[in-house]
Parts: sequence; structure tokens; C-alpha cells
Amino acid sequence: MSGITEFLDRLRGYGDREAIVEPFRSWTYTQLLSACEEVRRAIDASDLQSGDALEVRAEHGGLGIAGLLGSWVSGMVAVPINPSVPVATVARLREIAHVRGELDLDPIGVRITDEPDSDSPMPYQRLIDADAPGLVLFTSGSSGEPKGVVHDVDRLLTRFEDRRPAAKVAAFLLFDHIGGVNTVLHTLAHGGCVVTMPDRSPRVVAERIQAEGVQVLPTTPTYLNMLAIARELPRLASLDLITYGTEVMPASTLAAVREALPHVRLLQTYGMSELGIVRSRSVDESTWVSIGGPELEWRVVDGTLRIRTTTAMAGYLNAPDPFDVDGWFDTGDEVEVAGDRIRFLGRRDDTINVGGQKVHPATVESVIAEVPGVLDVAVASEPTPLTGHLVAATVYTEQSDPGLRSQIRSRIRAACLASLEPWQVPARIHFTDSPMATDRFKRDRRN
Repeated sequence: MSGITEFLDRLRGYGDREAIVEPFRSWTYTQLLSACEEVRRAIDASDLQSGDALEVRAEHGGLGIAGLLGSWVSGMVAVPINPSVPVATVARLREIAHVRGELDLDPIGVRITDEPDSDSPMPYQRLIDADAPGLVLFTSGSSGEPKGVVHDVDRLLTRFEDRRPAAKVAAFLLFDHIGGVNTVLHTLAHGGCVVTMPDRSPRVVAERIQAEGVQVLPTTPTYLNMLAIARELPRLASLDLITYGTEVMPASTLAAVREALPHVRLLQTYGMSELGIVRSRSVDESTWVSIGGPELEWRVVDGTLRIRTTTAMAGYLNAPDPFDVDGWFDTGDEVEVAGDRIRFLGRRDDTINVGGQKVHPATVESVIAEVPGVLDVAVASEPTPLTGHLVAATVYTEQSDPGLRSQIRSRIRAACLASLEPWQVPARIHFTDSPMATDRFKRDRRN
């Protein structure tokens, strides 16, 4: 029996338990599986073959989730794409993924958009050989074209075979993000309820969590800071657990969450599009974390985390194979190690080289974030003819008065000189009138 078949059999056991709550509709597990079956019938009535790529353009919700599950039952390679992605970008993503058809969800149907590939991409061929459904996700593409990441869904589902208590979980991380997919699969596997977000503004998210009594919020440090800036953290009192990852957690943000929500457990998670979400254990007040489980091994080479795991992707669609001959993946995350724990310092690509000295932006940001008047900060490199690069900080303040900002600039310089090495101190300080977050709610360091 395939992984997806076993997964759906498990969901059937939850019957009329609430599975998904949308703003104006809720879905039981029975209703979700009925929609999933309707998707399967529509695919099976089309000209699509097992291993073909099928676009599922949707957000979290009953139809979108049924679209994913139904396409996997039919042996498709599902390509989830968030509706907010620009049309021109969608066209390129479809090209990278070799999409053959589009899944319509209201009403449910399939449109064939391309002819079959005469020669399937190697990752797709691996899925066909394994008789496994697939999932395509795309990296952010912040330093170039997004890479198409192909996963064997049966492998991903092995992460959810254990039994855990059911919970109401916010579907905050995006539908086409590894964290968003993990949220849905983890919640449903344990008979929980996925609570969707009509949008991701701090006010709306806080209102939705409060109104629905959400217990778990998977999010990012940057978004937690946005909630703090908007003074919405106290409205999250129903939460039992906040999981966060994808970037370094600033100590100031951790402290703000702890002060506003002292009863809430905080769990640092780790994952990548290429690896899936891995098991982790952390202490609330600490930025140190332990990762691993029976499916994963890790080691550190030249200060950078390497991982080997059974849930790793089947390969890239438009980039060379990144695994070494022994199956190790270079994550690009620079870390410190203490026994069986690691602490993330930042992405290797973000590290600033100042006259031969390495500067991790998160280290500088953690100091500046503690300065009175600073609501948010992003540190990045700027070119200079003297040392090649210098450290530059962009600071978000509530007040835009030049006099007040001049005072904040002086406080920042004093705090950095007192806490950092000379080469880590920002040589330039810019101000902005808005928080610095990408469309994936990670810190935006682009100048």
C-alpha cells in the first residue's frame, strides 16, 4: 500500500471531525475526502498519466488541500502555486516544472495545457520508477532564478506516521512553501483542524487566532516581530505553541513574545525546500536547538551545516544535483556547535566580508534591535572601494522626525561600539518608514 493511500485511510478514521475551518465554511474529514475523490475522478478522466505535472493554483482551504491529496492519489506530480504569484512568474514556474495540466477547483476539472514530455526530467523519472506521487516546490530565487525542487510524497509522509494529540493549527505559512505543506500534512495526520487565513496582515491573523481558539501558530521570527510592532501579540492568548524557523530568531523578538505570552511554548524548527521539515528540540529562552531523528544525520564542515536525510528531495528540475557522493547536502547555513546542539548564525550568502573579517547580519541586528526607538532592522553589505564591502543597517522607526532619528542613530552607534567588534559596526545607517519583510515573511536585506 502506498504512503498516500495509507495517509487517506488514516484520515477516514476521523470521520465527521472538523478538518478545515475557512472564514465562511468548515470541512469535516468526510467532506474533505469526498472532494479529494472528486479530484481523483476528474484527473483519471483526463489524458494525464502518472508522473505528469499538474498545477494546483490555490490557497489553504478545503478545495486546495483536496486538490493536492487527489492529485497524489492519481499519481500526479502536484505543483502548488499561490494565487498571489504574478502571472509572468507563474508562466516561468510552469515551464520549469514541465506542467501538463491545470486543476480547476470550482467546479473541479482538469485542463490539459501541453503535450507529454518525450523525455521526462530525471527527478520525475525517479518518481515513476518508484511508483510514487510527487510535489514540486520552488526556492525563493533571491539570488537568481527559482529552482524547482521535486519531492517523493511517499517519503515525505513517513514523517507523520507516529501519533500525536490533535490541535487547531493556523495555516499561516504559504500553500506553496515547504512549511505550509508540512503544516497541512502534520495537522491532518493527527486529526487536527487547519484554520485558514483570509490574509496575513497582523490584525487579521490575530483576530482569526482569537476567534477560532487556535492552539498552534507556525510562523517566522520576522512575522512575530511584525505582530509585536502592531501590538497584536496579547490577542494570541489561545495559543499553546508557536513554532518558528526559516531564519535566525533575534533575542529582542524572543523576549517580546515571552513577555506578552508567558504561557506559550516556543519551538525552533528547521527545514528547507530541499530537505523537508526536520525534527527539532529547543528551549524557550535559548536560540540553541537540537535537530535529528532516525531519518536524519548532520555534521558541520567549515562552519556550515551539512545534512543527510531520507526525506530529501528527488532532485532539482533546473539545477545540478547538490548532493555529494555520500548523499550529504550543504545547507549554506553557518552554525555554532555545543555538544548535540547547534545555533544558527545566518546564511553563508548573507555573510559580509569586511577586509577579510566575517560579519553575520543577525549578530549586528540583535544589538540594534535592542536600541530604544528601533522597531525593526535589516543589515546587509554595501560596496566600498576601501574594504570591498561595509556593513549597512536599514532601520524602521515609528517616528520619522529627523531630530528623533538623529538621536536613534547616535544610540545605535553607541550600542554597536559597546557590544561589537570594530569591523561589525555599521558604517552606514539608513531609515525606512515600513517593516522589512519579503512576501514569505522573512527579513528582507535587499537594498
